[in-house]
Amino acid sequence: MFVVNYVNFFNAFNARAVARKWDIEGKTTTIGTDSARNMVAAIQLARYKHMNCVAHMVQRSVTVSLADSGFVNALAKARKVSVIFSVWNNGV
Repeated sequence: MFVVNYVNFFNAFNARAVARKWDIEGKTTTIGTDSARNMVAAIQLARYKHMNCVAHMVQRSVTVSLADSGFVNALAKARKVSVIFSVWNNGV
């Protein structure tokens, strides 16, 4: 398995071309990317197994959880206070 972050596969042929160029075509069964539909489709068309990126899944779950929790307002207020103290501290 190898993980390709933010490589834009225009189609499945590019995935195969990259694998050939990196000399991993016969050695690789799974490619990990974000969950974008075009990435998943390209990987599957290239006849590899697709694995979702764990970091992207964790980031998405945290983002959704924070948005649903009401914590966003408290965090925004904390940022404002932090900026005030940062400006005050740098100005003195």
